[in-house]
Amino acid sequence: MKHILLLTDFSESARNAIDYATAFWSEEVCTFHLLHVVRSGYYTTESLISGEANADIYESLLSTSKTRLETLYESLSKTNNNSKHQFKAHLDHDSFIAAINQLIEKESIEVVVLGSNGASNVSEVFFGSHALKVMRHLEHNVLVVPEHFNFSPVKQILVLIDSKDDLNQNQIQRIEALSQSLKSHIHLLCMNFEDATLEALVTTKFTAKVHLVNIKEVPIEYATSTYIQANNINMLVMLGQMEGFVDRLKGSSGKTRVSKLYQLPILLLRE
Repeated sequence: MKHILLLTDFSESARNAIDYATAFWSEEVCTFHLLHVVRSGYYTTESLISGEANADIYESLLSTSKTRLETLYESLSKTNNNSKHQFKAHLDHDSFIAAINQLIEKESIEVVVLGSNGASNVSEVFFGSHALKVMRHLEHNVLVVPEHFNFSPVKQILVLIDSKDDLNQNQIQRIEALSQSLKSHIHLLCMNFEDATLEALVTTKFTAKVHLVNIKEVPIEYATSTYIQANNINMLVMLGQMEGFVDRLKGSSGKTRVSKLYQLPILLLRE
């Protein structure tokens, strides 16, 4: 049985990501863990000034969040008719990342799922601040689903690999297992590899058939967006560290092309 963590702030984006996840793993026996994290930062300035930010206010906040979480749980339990799926609800008031990590450890979570939303800078505009924080700071597998993205069968997977990435056999096996379970084709978009190194990578490590393209001296946002359009890609897969990818996009002037990257679900595979 798979254990999948679904983060929710009760927004439409979060609900869309939940619906995507249940469709994505429709053929898998899964327990979906709903998690909402209550933050003490929700106190208002007026409450702090007037001295009203006391235990009663916090208990009220927890009670409201608990009610909304129970409503979501009941809705999903009634509307999801897949006998392979079950749901559990979790409410926490720890720091955001700490709460996620605790549940990952407790429930043996395989993938953390959340929706993207809007924010301020280049990377946050398309990922959303919560999604970006999770992708940067969580050392676990993460699936980010764009707002308003509707599920469709994942037939073409694009794996982005930089020459600086340490592509190990475990990651390759996970990519191939994902491809096999989805009956999808693997595309490898490789950045700045030496030809001999790349040939050895494909011939000695991959057992599945892959379509390989090596890009040199081309901006990552241009190469990726062009490839996505030309090959009907359904999902992006990234390996290891998110920092380099995000940092390169921060300096990009091609915001239109960057935005196209975030119109697809992104699966970040960690160790």
